[in-house]
Amino acid sequence: INVMYDIGCTMAKHLKNKLNETSLQLKAKDVWYAVSVFHAYAHEASCQCIYHPRKREGFGLTDGKWLERFWSYLERFTKTTRI
Repeated sequence: INVMYDIGCTMAKHLKNKLNETSLQLKAKDVWYAVSVFHAYAHEASCQCIYHPRKREGFGLTDGKWLERFWSYLERFTKTTRI
C-alpha cells in the first residue's frame, strides 16, 4: 500500500508501531509512505531523501495533489445535488 500525505514521514514513524501491534494481516513492511512533492521541499534534507515520491518505488510521477484536483472538479456538481 502506498500512502502519500503532507506529513507522510511523521505518519510512517507513528503508524509503524501501531500496525505491528494490531492483529491485522497488514504490517508496517507492507506500507510505503511519501510526502507530496509540494511539501517535500519544506522538510529536512534527510526526510526528502527518504520520502520524496521521486525516490520511492511505486509512486511514479504523481505530485500527490490528484485527489485535491478531483474534489475541485466535483465541486461544480454540488449545486445540482443539494436539496
